[in-house]
Amino acid sequence: MTSADADKLREILLTVAKVNNEVSMNGTDQYGCRYTLDVSVVWGSREALIRSAWKIKAGEEFPRLSSCYVLRGVS
Repeated sequence: MTSADADKLREILLTVAKVNNEVSMNGTDQYGCRYTLDVSVVWGSREALIRSAWKIKAGEEFPRLSSCYVLRGVS
């Protein structure tokens, strides 16, 4: 996966975030709520656990992706 695949990764993360109830809340403060979502992504013959971090700003009702990285390679 390269930067050229960013749109596909975005699609995967948004799809999983919409249907997955395994989101972990990491805290709330005056700026909003923070969440993480870990998802296993298969790309070609490889698999990796991807962590995405999301934030819902105070006064808003929709999440924003704030970070995304490989937590560990599975294969």
